[in-house]
This record gives sequence, C-alpha cells and structure tokens, in this order.
Amino acid sequence: MDKEALLKMPESDYMDEVQTEYFKALLVKLALEKTEALEVAREQLGALGNPSDVSDLGTVEETRSMLGRTIDRANQSLLDIRNSLSAIADGEYGWCAQTGEAIGLQRLLANPTARLCADAQVLKEQVQKHHAA
Repeated sequence: MDKEALLKMPESDYMDEVQTEYFKALLVKLALEKTEALEVAREQLGALGNPSDVSDLGTVEETRSMLGRTIDRANQSLLDIRNSLSAIADGEYGWCAQTGEAIGLQRLLANPTARLCADAQVLKEQVQKHHAA
C-alpha cells in the first residue's frame, strides 16, 4: 500500500489492520535509518581523535559537539519510534494520548511518532512556552 491509497481509505477504516501494518512498516524503516545514522555518527566521533595542531582544536571540538547533538536526536527519535511501535502492539497507535481522539492520517504521515492530536499538541506547546517565559 502506498501513501495515496492510504489516504483514499474511508474514515471508518481508521487504524484498521491495513493502516496499522502500513505505519508499523514505516516506523521499522525509520528505526533502521536512525540506527544507521547513529552508528555513522558514533564512528565519526570515535575517529576524531585529538588534533596535533592547536589551531585545529576548535574545529574538532565543534565537530564533537555537532556529532553529540546528532547522537542525542537519533537516540530520542529511536525512543519515540519504540514508543510508537509499543502503541501499535497495544492498539493505541493513531489515537491521541491526551484526548483519545484520532490523530489523523495526514498528521501521522507527516510525523509517524506523533502521540497527540494537533489541538492537544498546540495546547502542550503553549503551556511549555508559558512555563519557559
């Protein structure tokens, strides 16, 4: 099944076996991609070593910092993917963890690890912004 066929399905088929399997395959593919990116970043980090020239120290440290952020993002993405795969196994995938409403195919296609519907996500971000201020 492709994205277009998925979107043409009737609303009554929301998160049926076909759609659930589509997203499960998508999440597994994303997990593999993130795992590969994580391995590459770790290899690059290990290969940096210590520069013999003091003038290269800043560049190496900046590269280390960048690779560290890349590793952190990949680890967080993998955690989100695992949580989504668990939600599929529990029959909760595609439903807002806060309101119980359907998250929607468009949103899940854009962000397969979404756990909140758009309204709940906006509210969460507003609360976070308020607390940060």
